Amino acid sequence: MTDILATGRHEPGRKGFTTVYFHMAAELADELRAAGFGGVTVHGIEGPAWSLLKAAERHSGESLIGSPMFDAALAAARAAEPYPELPAASSYLLAPATA
Repeated sequence: MTDILATGRHEPGRKGFTTVYFHMAAELADELRAAGFGGVTVHGIEGPAWSLLKAAERHSGESLIGSPMFDAALAAARAAEPYPELPAASSYLLAPATA
Protein backbone atom coordinates (compact mmCIF):
# COMPACT_ATOMS: atom_id res chain seq x y z
CA MET A 1 0.00 0.00 0.00
CA THR A 2 2.78 2.48 0.81
CA ASP A 3 4.23 1.97 -2.66
CA ILE A 4 0.91 3.09 -4.17
CA LEU A 5 0.95 6.21 -2.01
CA ALA A 6 4.55 6.95 -2.99
CA THR A 7 4.21 6.36 -6.75
CA GLY A 8 0.50 6.57 -7.54
CA ARG A 9 0.80 3.31 -9.50
CA HIS A 10 -1.41 0.30 -8.89
CA GLU A 11 0.04 -2.69 -10.69
CA PRO A 12 -2.03 -5.65 -11.93
CA GLY A 13 -2.42 -8.66 -9.71
CA ARG A 14 -3.43 -6.78 -6.59
CA LYS A 15 -6.74 -7.50 -4.98
CA GLY A 16 -9.77 -6.39 -6.95
CA PHE A 17 -8.24 -3.98 -9.39
CA THR A 18 -6.37 -3.48 -12.62
CA THR A 19 -3.43 -1.31 -13.65
CA VAL A 20 -4.23 2.33 -12.84
CA TYR A 21 -2.63 5.57 -11.78
CA PHE A 22 -3.98 7.41 -8.75
CA HIS A 23 -3.68 11.19 -9.02
CA MET A 24 -3.30 13.64 -6.20
CA ALA A 25 -5.72 16.55 -6.70
CA ALA A 26 -3.03 19.15 -7.47
CA GLU A 27 -1.28 16.75 -9.85
CA LEU A 28 -4.51 16.13 -11.80
CA ALA A 29 -5.11 19.88 -12.10
CA ASP A 30 -1.52 20.41 -13.31
CA GLU A 31 -1.87 17.67 -15.95
CA LEU A 32 -5.09 19.18 -17.29
CA ARG A 33 -3.52 22.64 -17.48
CA ALA A 34 -0.45 21.19 -19.23
CA ALA A 35 -2.81 19.60 -21.77
CA GLY A 36 -4.18 23.06 -22.58
CA PHE A 37 -7.33 23.12 -20.50
CA GLY A 38 -8.35 26.19 -18.52
CA GLY A 39 -10.68 26.88 -15.61
CA VAL A 40 -9.62 23.63 -13.94
CA THR A 41 -11.16 22.76 -10.60
CA VAL A 42 -10.84 19.44 -8.79
CA HIS A 43 -13.64 18.06 -6.64
CA GLY A 44 -13.79 15.00 -4.41
CA ILE A 45 -16.88 13.01 -5.37
CA GLU A 46 -17.63 11.38 -2.00
CA GLY A 47 -16.08 13.87 0.39
CA PRO A 48 -13.86 13.17 3.38
CA ALA A 49 -16.36 11.08 5.37
CA TRP A 50 -17.26 8.56 2.66
CA SER A 51 -15.27 5.69 4.20
CA LEU A 52 -16.94 6.12 7.59
CA LEU A 53 -20.37 6.06 5.99
CA LYS A 54 -19.46 2.96 3.97
CA ALA A 55 -18.14 1.17 7.07
CA ALA A 56 -21.33 1.98 8.99
CA GLU A 57 -23.44 0.64 6.12
CA ARG A 58 -21.43 -2.59 6.01
CA HIS A 59 -21.70 -2.99 9.77
CA SER A 60 -25.44 -2.36 9.91
CA GLY A 61 -26.32 -4.04 6.61
CA GLU A 62 -28.61 -1.11 5.81
CA SER A 63 -28.43 1.89 3.53
CA LEU A 64 -27.84 5.09 5.45
CA ILE A 65 -29.15 7.42 2.74
CA GLY A 66 -31.39 9.96 4.43
CA SER A 67 -30.08 9.16 7.89
CA PRO A 68 -28.49 11.74 10.23
CA MET A 69 -25.12 10.10 9.55
CA PHE A 70 -25.59 10.51 5.78
CA ASP A 71 -26.60 14.15 6.30
CA ALA A 72 -23.45 14.71 8.39
CA ALA A 73 -21.24 13.11 5.70
CA LEU A 74 -22.86 15.34 3.07
CA ALA A 75 -22.31 18.42 5.25
CA ALA A 76 -18.65 17.41 5.68
CA ALA A 77 -18.24 17.07 1.90
CA ARG A 78 -19.73 20.51 1.35
CA ALA A 79 -17.57 22.04 4.09
CA ALA A 80 -14.42 20.48 2.54
CA GLU A 81 -15.12 21.78 -0.97
CA PRO A 82 -13.27 25.13 -0.70
CA TYR A 83 -10.07 23.48 0.56
CA PRO A 84 -7.90 22.15 -2.28
CA GLU A 85 -6.06 19.72 0.02
CA LEU A 86 -9.19 17.78 0.95
CA PRO A 87 -10.33 16.21 -2.34
CA ALA A 88 -7.63 13.59 -1.75
CA ALA A 89 -9.80 12.24 1.08
CA SER A 90 -12.30 11.13 -1.55
CA SER A 91 -11.99 7.93 -3.58
CA TYR A 92 -12.79 9.59 -6.87
CA LEU A 93 -11.92 12.97 -8.30
CA LEU A 94 -13.85 15.02 -10.83
CA ALA A 95 -12.00 17.76 -12.68
CA PRO A 96 -14.17 19.93 -14.92
CA ALA A 97 -12.26 22.25 -17.23
CA THR A 98 -12.72 24.30 -20.38
CA ALA A 99 -11.07 23.69 -23.73
